Amino acid sequence: MSKKNSDTVVSRKPRRVYPYKGANLVCFGGERYESPEGSKISADHPVTKVEAPEEGGDTIKVTQRRKGRKGITETWTLFAG
Repeated sequence: MSKKNSDTVVSRKPRRVYPYKGANLVCFGGERYESPEGSKISADHPVTKVEAPEEGGDTIKVTQRRKGRKGITETWTLFAG
């Protein structure tokens, strides 16, 4: 993980997106995070960037880039299931 500034951790390691009961999950920092309803991020492609607060909040920003397209960035919440 690389640091963007003192309060945000940025990871550019590709991470797999897992489909789960109508939503998608991604693992980051030992926790699972869930996509919002109506998410445009697909489980067919890996996530290319994750931004999270260093102190370990309950939301992260997830970016997925596909070939020839601008990236999609969404805010995902901590999975409680």
